[in-house]
Amino acid sequence: MVEKKHSDKLENNKGDRLTFKSVYLLLFFVIILGGVLVNNFSGLFKNKPELFKDENDISNGVSSHQIESRLDNKIIDMIPDIFIYDKLREGVFLGVKGDLKDIYAYDINNNSLKKIIRVKDEGNFIKSLSCNSDWIVWVENEVLIMDTSNKPFKWQIVAQNILTGEQIVIDKSPFSSNKFEVPMHIDYTPNKVSISNEDVVVYCRNDFRGAKIISELICYDIKSKERKVIAQTSDVIKELIMECNIYGDNIVWSRFRELNDDYEYRFTRYKYSDLYIYNIKTDKTEQLTKDDFYHDAYIFEDKVVAIYVPPNKPNQTAYNSEVVLMNLNDKKFNTIVHEDSPCYRRKEDEMVRCSPKIDSKYISWSNSGGFSNRFIYDYKNNKFIEIYDGTEDTHDNTIVMYDRFSNYALFYIAGTDGDIKKFCVIINDIK
Repeated sequence: MVEKKHSDKLENNKGDRLTFKSVYLLLFFVIILGGVLVNNFSGLFKNKPELFKDENDISNGVSSHQIESRLDNKIIDMIPDIFIYDKLREGVFLGVKGDLKDIYAYDINNNSLKKIIRVKDEGNFIKSLSCNSDWIVWVENEVLIMDTSNKPFKWQIVAQNILTGEQIVIDKSPFSSNKFEVPMHIDYTPNKVSISNEDVVVYCRNDFRGAKIISELICYDIKSKERKVIAQTSDVIKELIMECNIYGDNIVWSRFRELNDDYEYRFTRYKYSDLYIYNIKTDKTEQLTKDDFYHDAYIFEDKVVAIYVPPNKPNQTAYNSEVVLMNLNDKKFNTIVHEDSPCYRRKEDEMVRCSPKIDSKYISWSNSGGFSNRFIYDYKNNKFIEIYDGTEDTHDNTIVMYDRFSNYALFYIAGTDGDIKKFCVIINDIK
């Protein structure tokens, strides 16, 4: 169950460039489906369950009356050949095109696109990126190929100052080959990088000690140029550090333990996933969960949202997950989105919920495996808010919110004509 553990390398034959549509679809499923490492993929695409019989039958303290439609939001059609990774400033986003060679600034208000950064090494491709108002940080690696038997192992993490153009190589691959005996889901390249407003970069990377692969959580301060190992495992087969996120002085991450050989209990790659938090100022690490399965954490101020994978129920045949919220003051999780939540028309007990985000008022998430989602959750007022209808815009009623940056919700649909369509819903009342 590890974030972005499926291969996200794209075919790059000289005579056969992939169309943007295929590239986009692959990127979409890497980021959205990659939110969890699920061992039973066939279970992700089952037919919809039966209609939820009792609309007032609720659990976990979420009332079916706590739902509201707010469909007067502004909707902007987005340029189709750009995949958004982060928000640079109000109305301006950073993304890449299908060739993954350049980073673009996309002004959604006037639909303009400006190339601002090229890969540092011409042989590399951009894998992921993050930014604050001063720096853009990205991971680039050598190959654009979907081949789990020959994974890319040469990579580097680069930061560029937006104003001055100064570039810093934060880290490089320690590997000289990819011939280690590790499970298929283990990558040699960092999957994600995150930067705080204080110019601190965090990422998870793999290294080697003899014949074994280890995993590490790294913290790099751009201002001081200091690099620190926050956490480390001895062998990725036994333990794997992934899915880090930073806000202010706090870093959260997942530590996956023990490869799972009993899928009757959970459909997850590892048996356990523990959440940890590290404070930069105090230099202290605290374990938030133990011997359960919480992962994919995202932190904002004193709150953490994450994905929880409950143990399988009797006769359960596919993976199911929930969105949970923790207040760091009491260290207790409350379930926000679950199988009986009123944002679903049916009882959805076999669904991949992933990529949770939180800000000053709202929680958002994605539903993978072809399940629609057009809701966010107002945790101040304890209600689900429908921010887009649009069922007439798509031939199969699949409306996927794949990311959100404050009041900008990014959607993906397969249009009535079968083409991929992307648009942004600007949510009215986020302050």
